[in-house]
Amino acid sequence: MSGNDIVKYVTTEIVKYAGMSKEKREQYKQEKKDKKKESQFFLSSNWFGLVPFSLHVWLKRNKNRR
Repeated sequence: MSGNDIVKYVTTEIVKYAGMSKEKREQYKQEKKDKKKESQFFLSSNWFGLVPFSLHVWLKRNKNRR
């Protein structure tokens, strides 16, 4: 992706958000918060990616096998 594509995307998103009414913006923010809460992983996966999460699952599974 070139720099122009990124600028074009960001500009269209800003214009789309600014064109919303106040009620729609509040609803959009609330939906975004609810979606974030539903799909939240462990703290380590949010900060460091899926590698710590996969290690956690792998170690937990090996611990249960013993």
